[in-house]
Amino acid sequence: METASQLLQAFEKYLSQLHFPQQPQNLYAPIRYSLQVGGKRIRPLACILAAQLYSDEVAEVFPVAAAYEVFHNFTLLHDDLMDDSDVRRNMPSVPKKFGINAAILSGDRMLIAAYELLSVCNASVLPELLIIFNRTAAQVCEGQQMDMDFENSTTISLRDYVEMIRLKTAVLLAACLESGALVAGDTQNIGKSLYEMGVALGVGFQLQDDYLDCYGNEQFGKPIGKDIVNGKKTYLYLHCLANLTEKDRIDFLDIYQNNAIAEAEKIEKILAYFQKTDTQAATWKIAESYFKQAENILQDNINIAYIRKEPLSQLIKQLQQRSV
Repeated sequence: METASQLLQAFEKYLSQLHFPQQPQNLYAPIRYSLQVGGKRIRPLACILAAQLYSDEVAEVFPVAAAYEVFHNFTLLHDDLMDDSDVRRNMPSVPKKFGINAAILSGDRMLIAAYELLSVCNASVLPELLIIFNRTAAQVCEGQQMDMDFENSTTISLRDYVEMIRLKTAVLLAACLESGALVAGDTQNIGKSLYEMGVALGVGFQLQDDYLDCYGNEQFGKPIGKDIVNGKKTYLYLHCLANLTEKDRIDFLDIYQNNAIAEAEKIEKILAYFQKTDTQAATWKIAESYFKQAENILQDNINIAYIRKEPLSQLIKQLQQRSV
């Protein structure tokens, strides 16, 4: 068995060798840029580690892992368009660097490229693979629409929010795990358990992301309080709002929705309300519960030798312990 680091290195080499034509330059340059600026590669790694549950020969799953990574980056291009984001991964976003039209069309081409990558897979698993992929792509769109709808809604519950991040974020990671096992043969029929594990891990990851936006480690250069400054309705916002008195709720909303207030002042005041409602501890606790759920599914529901499961267990721990 290879380590996660070795597998990622091999996958990066595969990804770097994907062929995109030189012309039209304005179509393909944004695609190469998007894939080259990196990212954590969590989704392709999960796909590969799921395949490694069955075999050390995991090269056959690289096209599937790449398809999901290309699809993920396609969603980021369009996400940056909808959010009017100038920065992605500490680099200029594709819309900022290449323009809005390029981001739209290059994103569309990336979606096509994802299907091209899937099409080289073994014909015996391709129909089921496409069912998983298509279902996931539709759910990601549903989650994104819910996220946008939440911007103008005043009746969002914590349950609504968790469902939104399940669709927008978690199902993609879950599909990577299920697809990796499928391509590797899935002789133990563990795909559904891997999917459930991926959903729990993805929800925990996003809740942790909300938490780290306010309480992360600034030494890594990630600005603290960006969600607060942008008035984003995160789990912390919703938990705090649900636990305030009526008077405090009015004051809290006045501050949170005020774009004229100085950023540092706004962050300081909102964090004070978070402290008042024990929001920091509550968010950390629920994120931890989802990571624990993912680990429990891996250990209790997936009847495969521990040595084969250990890399996935380590992935859960690494994501759980991140500080940015």
